[in-house]
Amino acid sequence: TKNWCTLNPLAKGTGATVLSEGNLKLTDSVGPANSIYGSITMTSGKWYWEVKWVSGSGNEIQMGIIDNNVVPGAAGKTDASSFRIYMAASTYYEGSSDEGAYGGTAFAAGDTVQIAYDADAGKLWYGRDGTFQGDPAAGSGEASSGITAGQKVPLIQTYGASGVHVQVVECDFGQSGFAFTVPTGFNDGVNTANLPTPTILDGTANF
Repeated sequence: TKNWCTLNPLAKGTGATVLSEGNLKLTDSVGPANSIYGSITMTSGKWYWEVKWVSGSGNEIQMGIIDNNVVPGAAGKTDASSFRIYMAASTYYEGSSDEGAYGGTAFAAGDTVQIAYDADAGKLWYGRDGTFQGDPAAGSGEASSGITAGQKVPLIQTYGASGVHVQVVECDFGQSGFAFTVPTGFNDGVNTANLPTPTILDGTANF
């Protein structure tokens, strides 16, 4: 009745991304750019999750959301349906468009990135180690707005290079207990219990 989101081994690019710890930890040590998606689709509601950036280079890692019908890989980070924050200089992107700095200084290895997505309002926020830029609970100060409702899933984008940019991240969709407080009004994690109730068709309906 409550299955949790993980990183989906069936929805990742061809790079040598290695998953461990119940598909919540990602290690990427070989290029090219590679994306991987979460396993639960968020079509409505308010969602929250955290990603700890354990180690790697800020120039080579992004995270956010994307439509689940986009083929994972290098193109995922520039697809028009993607909205994500770039660890270098806290730059955030909408599709292939650089929307500028969000939150000041660059993220650093060891930081926990907080992501809050309101699918109903089409808004997305990012935070760092307990402090959001903007206020998800109040619905203000978002990084991105006007996000078209659709089959959005969590996105991690990395580029690894052996001995140079080994990327390691650990995701928490709620099953491990969040490090920081969930914004008021948001779900307690990305899990099936928080999915909308499906419509049950009448067996007499015409097909």
